[in-house]
Amino acid sequence: DRAAEALAEEQAVDFVAVHRLVARIADAPLDEYWAGQWGMVPVQGPAAWNIGWAAPDVAIAIADTGVQQQQMDLRERTWYNPGESGVDPTTGRRTSNAPVAYNGVDADGNGYVDDCRGYDFVARDNDPSDEYVHGTFVAGIAAASTNNPDPFIPGGYEGVAGMAREA
Repeated sequence: DRAAEALAEEQAVDFVAVHRLVARIADAPLDEYWAGQWGMVPVQGPAAWNIGWAAPDVAIAIADTGVQQQQMDLRERTWYNPGESGVDPTTGRRTSNAPVAYNGVDADGNGYVDDCRGYDFVARDNDPSDEYVHGTFVAGIAAASTNNPDPFIPGGYEGVAGMAREA
């Protein structure tokens, strides 16, 4: 700390921050692109995993360009509106193999018809698919599945690791 104080007093120095190791990484994800996820270290994402990984009942809303629902890291993480989609509210799991219940009715009374997976406020429809990929990228940073096997590469792992690994 003395070195930081002395450095801060130098006229040519604008800013000094002491770096401290907060925690050790609980485990390094096996995901293919983990090494390129440079943003996880500055926000101490791996250190946060030592404390907890969020919870399955935590929903993260991404207000962006939409989400590619079938993207490998996100397809098991997609929230379904229980008032519109046939999702069991106690387990959060779908009650049928049909992921979306299009019946033309605003079953939950929120003003949006069949908003089973969210709503596209630009196109004003119930298809929040991502035409620009940015929203999918952001959703992956937030909650991509971690250590999920790649079905095309034996022994390989798909994609990226999400910050909230269980959300």
